[in-house]
Amino acid sequence: AVVSTQSTGVTQLQERDCFLYWTKVLKRICSSVEDIPISHTMVSEDLLFMLPLSEAYLSFVRAWRSFLVVTLVVRDNSDDKLKDQITFHIAGALYNQTAKLDKRVTLKASAEFASLLTILLKRHKSSSDQPVLIKVCVQVLETASKSPHDLNHIVIIPVLASLLNVLQGLDPQSKKQVLKDSGSTNELVMLLCNQITSVNPNQLIALSCATLSQVIETMGSEENWFTTIKAIIPGLVRLTEENVLNNTHEVSEALLSLMLCLTNYREGAAALQWSNIQRLLCFAQFYSDKLENPAQLQRLWFLVVQIVINMLQTLEMKFAEDAILFASIRHDRFMSIIGSIRTDFSHVGEAELFSRLLYSVASYLDTWHLKAAHCLSDVGTILGTTIPIITQYLMTTSATTKDEEISKVLAMLCNFSAMLRIMTPGILDLLKEKLSEKYTRGPLLALSFTTPPLGSEGPPSYGILTGSMRGLLILLQKIDPCRSTTPTKSDSSSKSEDLPGQKSQIMFALENILYVLISQAQQMIMDNNVNPAEIYHLRRELGMELKSILEGVNRHHRRGGSSPRLDRTLSSSSSMANMLEQSHLGFFKLGYNFVNNLLQT
Repeated sequence: AVVSTQSTGVTQLQERDCFLYWTKVLKRICSSVEDIPISHTMVSEDLLFMLPLSEAYLSFVRAWRSFLVVTLVVRDNSDDKLKDQITFHIAGALYNQTAKLDKRVTLKASAEFASLLTILLKRHKSSSDQPVLIKVCVQVLETASKSPHDLNHIVIIPVLASLLNVLQGLDPQSKKQVLKDSGSTNELVMLLCNQITSVNPNQLIALSCATLSQVIETMGSEENWFTTIKAIIPGLVRLTEENVLNNTHEVSEALLSLMLCLTNYREGAAALQWSNIQRLLCFAQFYSDKLENPAQLQRLWFLVVQIVINMLQTLEMKFAEDAILFASIRHDRFMSIIGSIRTDFSHVGEAELFSRLLYSVASYLDTWHLKAAHCLSDVGTILGTTIPIITQYLMTTSATTKDEEISKVLAMLCNFSAMLRIMTPGILDLLKEKLSEKYTRGPLLALSFTTPPLGSEGPPSYGILTGSMRGLLILLQKIDPCRSTTPTKSDSSSKSEDLPGQKSQIMFALENILYVLISQAQQMIMDNNVNPAEIYHLRRELGMELKSILEGVNRHHRRGGSSPRLDRTLSSSSSMANMLEQSHLGFFKLGYNFVNNLLQT
């Protein structure tokens, strides 16, 4: 211990190869240590570690472990090759040791080796032969799992943590090949499945779920071993139900995270649906009636909603009815959370998640109308209320606003605008006069061109959407780094400029809203039951509004340098047409032509 605190002493030991020498000695002698068997009455590792440590071997193991931790980890030794060699020797010693887990001293020594291996791999993940290291860890886990007594988890838990560190530290480009080269994937999957479905400590189940998720994300579902995972999915769902009902949140979170990983693959999602995961997802224990949920319960609730979204995206129509049923059961929660952003944005994370779910469900309008029509009408009101609030919020962000919060609010805007686009007839369908039945239930937008007070309830209208487009255009001019005008002090302090994806998100929302306005206007013009005076009013008001907005888009891109400069005036129709020929503004050309038709007819 004294030597380990002196840099010169450590250097001398390293030069004399003492690190490797004594580590090799441990690896060699650990398989020949004799000891008394463990008493079957011992059921706690606490009792095990309270026994007298009189054996010289165990004393040396602990002393050498402490020495390595201080010299290699605490002092941050920079010799990666040395760390690599010691890591493999320790893994080898652990493998030799696990064959004798029915011995008191060897079990305790194995626990020391396992914890040391975890510490080394946590700080040194770039091993030169990772497939071999993974294979050794799997062999140790297999041997320890076959131990006849209940104390094996004091070895399995740290070794599993070591393996998880190795998998997380692998290069994403080569991770799949490394796992294949280890030749232990099938054994590892079977081992992890057994650990999850057996009676084990909560920490062991959580680690097994995290490790299995890593393997699934790396290997995908094309391998034959995925059948092993599918076989445990019914038990996985039942185990999750038990832990949720018993309020074992740590294990519930790990199991739900594993199921979320499985939903990315059709085989996994189908097996979960067949195992009646729908009942689990609707458990009332996942959320409270209050807006403020405990942090751990909030994480479970987020996982549940993400699972529904993933299941719907993976299984599509096969899960649509279940997703709509879930949305209708939790309808009040969705509406209260999304509605809360009228006054504050403290729940923006949950609101953004719900906006993703509603956007996903919107693709199945026919089923939604049949199964939960009341929810759909409420969603329309929410869209009409929240889109202007979101736009106003984005226009007034300051330097104190968190980047993550701005990102989530923009994502909400994109989801809501895309949802409106899904809920309106396709422009090509309108031109062909071939409307689906789902679009013959009346107009989506109210014929009003006034902007209601912020936060007032009501369906979306032409005035709300054109007002939102104006706000988004102002925001675009504020954050676009290509503008040629001198930025103001407030602009330069805005954190929005630090987010490169914001411009594309705003353009996406602008395009969606423009699409909805064109579609709804064309649908109204084609409707023979609409009063001609209302159509005239629509042509005049919407035409002037959109003309002004499109001129603003033209002006922004001319001045901002995002497009070639035009010599003609802004009022020139050929100037706008030339500008709108650009690929990233192609859809706005359609809007420009539509405006011309509105005003000329």
